[in-house]
Amino acid sequence: MEKKNYTDSELWMYMKNGDMESLSKIYNKYFFDLFHYGLKISGDENLTRDCIHDLFFQLWSRKNVTNQVFKVKPYLLQCFRRRIIKQLRQNKDSMISACQELFYEQESSHESHLIEDESYKESVNKILFALQNLTRRQQEAVHLKYYMELEYNEICEIMNLQYQSVRNLISEGIKKMREILKETSSSVA
Repeated sequence: MEKKNYTDSELWMYMKNGDMESLSKIYNKYFFDLFHYGLKISGDENLTRDCIHDLFFQLWSRKNVTNQVFKVKPYLLQCFRRRIIKQLRQNKDSMISACQELFYEQESSHESHLIEDESYKESVNKILFALQNLTRRQQEAVHLKYYMELEYNEICEIMNLQYQSVRNLISEGIKKMREILKETSSSVA
């Protein structure tokens, strides 16, 4: 059955009814988002891949007891976040290295090749510097809002925070970034 035009929630329903092709379509659609998000949390490509595969294996093996989901992307991000944090807690060495690494690094080499203009590179570096000076929670909230393009209520579910707390994290993060960018611009001038 061709499922090119089905919504995520319809694909989810088909997957629950035993259609592996629907699970495959969901996997293919969200793998990169999950992988990128997992790297931001763990910094470990192998751990991230393993957690994604474990997540989808569990979804398939528990398809009969899993509830119908209408917002698949936030649901997957939330389940994945829990899974990867649990795995990091079990592996203390990974946890320590993940905490020591900065949350944001230069984008992948593919994306770096797309950046050719020197002034654009400088702007990107300033923004990354500003992001690195946020708290981990602010970085995560800003990442979910602006990179993953999620709504506040979806971020609340993923981060297990109240709506106003998420708004405050993002607002304070953006305010701090503006201050840092203003400082770096005035020190260059």
